[in-house]
Amino acid sequence: MGYFLQALTISVALLLLWAVLASPFLLAFFFAARSMRRKGVRSGWAIAGLASSFSVLAAPVPTPIMTVFLPHVLAVFDSSYYSNIFKGPEPFAGLLFWIISSLMLTFSIALAAAWRYIRRPNISSKRTRVPRAA
Repeated sequence: MGYFLQALTISVALLLLWAVLASPFLLAFFFAARSMRRKGVRSGWAIAGLASSFSVLAAPVPTPIMTVFLPHVLAVFDSSYYSNIFKGPEPFAGLLFWIISSLMLTFSIALAAAWRYIRRPNISSKRTRVPRAA
C-alpha cells in the first residue's frame, strides 16, 4: 500500500510539472489557431501542421520530464537500474511504446481542437433582421 501511494504521488507530481511546463505551448497553440482563423487559413494541411508541431513540443512522454526524470525516479526504487542508465538506450527501450502512444494521443486531441476551432463558422453576436415586405 505504501509503494502504491508513493508511486501515485510521484505520478501526480510529474503530471502537474508537465502541465506547468506545457502551458506556454498551449497558449502559443491557441494564439496560432486564433491567428489562422482570423486570416482565413482553413487548409487541412495547415491545421495538421499546427497540431503536429504542438504534439511534438507538448506531448507528455517525449519531454524531459519523462525521459530524464523518470529513469532517476526508477533508480530510486530499484538500485540495479542506475548502473544500467548510462549504457545506452536500453533503459529507454521500454519507453518507446509510451512515446509513440503519447505523441499519437496528443496529436489527435490537438487536431480535433484545432479543426473544431479553426473551421467553425463565424457567428456574429448581432443578428440582422430581414424587414418584412408590406
